Amino acid sequence: MKHRFDTFEESAKHACATFGIKDDEKINKFAQLYEEDRKHIKPYNDVISEIRKLRKTYKIGLLSNTENFAIPVLESTGFLDLFDATFFSCDHSRLKPDKKFFHAILKVLGTRPEETVMIGDSIKNDITPARQLGMHAILIDRSSKHPEVANRITSFDNLKKVIENL
Repeated sequence: MKHRFDTFEESAKHACATFGIKDDEKINKFAQLYEEDRKHIKPYNDVISEIRKLRKTYKIGLLSNTENFAIPVLESTGFLDLFDATFFSCDHSRLKPDKKFFHAILKVLGTRPEETVMIGDSIKNDITPARQLGMHAILIDRSSKHPEVANRITSFDNLKKVIENL
């Protein structure tokens, strides 16, 4: 996810090499499954409506560990138009939790950490580094696996209320 690839096969070969898989048949099958899976990427419905509401008051950025094949799908849905800035790991050769990745989007948004809220679904990659930088952080925990985490939501429906209470 730190690189752009020209084909699904190239991406699959890179991913499989990470796990020591060199069998061309397995790599090709993985590439086919991967390509099919990417066609079905779409944001949750509650995300779109809440971002539209929040954008009236706040600057909105997207910081994502993703590969380049997801980007056109998200563009085609209009999802990326909801953001003032978008940062993808494949374009910046960095992955969350790298704090330099967080600093990059803060710079573009023109916000300081203490006036910024990170909303993410990973404690390790989103919540912890954001808090270490002095940002507010809200965990989106759709499966309710982390009830112990402060500032946790299970859907975006009550996000604005949580942000206002930070």
